Amino acid sequence: MEFSEVIERRLTTLNYTNKKVSNENMNKIIESAIIAPSAKNRQPWRFYLLTDKQKNDIADKMENWINHTGLVTTVKRSANVIRQVGNCVLIYSDKWDSNHVDKIKSPQKLLNGEDIENMVIMHDYYFDRIKADTLSVGAAVEHMILKATELGIDTTWLCDVLFIGDMINEYLGLKDKELICGVAFGYRNQNPIKKGRYKKEYLIIGEENGRQKFCR
Repeated sequence: MEFSEVIERRLTTLNYTNKKVSNENMNKIIESAIIAPSAKNRQPWRFYLLTDKQKNDIADKMENWINHTGLVTTVKRSANVIRQVGNCVLIYSDKWDSNHVDKIKSPQKLLNGEDIENMVIMHDYYFDRIKADTLSVGAAVEHMILKATELGIDTTWLCDVLFIGDMINEYLGLKDKELICGVAFGYRNQNPIKKGRYKKEYLIIGEENGRQKFCR
């Protein structure tokens, strides 16, 4: 299958059979993620392959989640996807929190704003590094999804798990990892709807000559 065809065929699936993806194909999917590009080659991604029980327990937690946000969410719809699908993987990165100040020289001076030189280091650790690592994880996830598409496996990129991220981490016993998203892997029981996309004229910004060059 040509790469352009893989990109075109990838669609978000919301209704699955419970057919399992073979271990061979799941291995291929994980291996495709491992070779994704990452900032400074940090390879921040970590993968948690849920068992059937874990998958169903997390779906229960999502269905029972009480929404105090005031926002309209698709948490319960995602719970149904997780329950239906054959395989579900949670994607993590190492957690970046205040404990990492200990790795920086004179942390108390840094926190008090006295050590201007190391303020740059803190900015890199707490902001730029988090952005870069999150982008790296996103690249790994796309590798997984496109590899699955090539193998004839349907996927759903799941971000609704973040609404109960702390509950999931407690349930799985993970204290030093940051939940980034989940991905469902399986086989559709009805065709997904292809959603519209913005036109290039809306998406390309900047100088007029650049827009004229590509928005034709």
